[in-house]
Amino acid sequence: MTCCRKKDLYFDVSSNKYAIGLNLLERFPGQTDNDVVNNALEVMRNAYNIDSMLFDKYARLAIKALLAEGRNTYHLNDS
Repeated sequence: MTCCRKKDLYFDVSSNKYAIGLNLLERFPGQTDNDVVNNALEVMRNAYNIDSMLFDKYARLAIKALLAEGRNTYHLNDS
């Protein structure tokens, strides 16, 4: 049956007009904290074209702290 076609979606993460939401701290079955941290860093590096040892060091620490807190949802404006 050919009623359904696969569609590829592309997002321009640099767009100021449209924003997409991603939960970079989502842990999938079998993933370790290090897997989550590495995946989140990779997304941020690629989305914002970051190649900095300082970014890696401090972002890694920040993401690990967020994961250790144990909350399910995080937003940049949470207090």
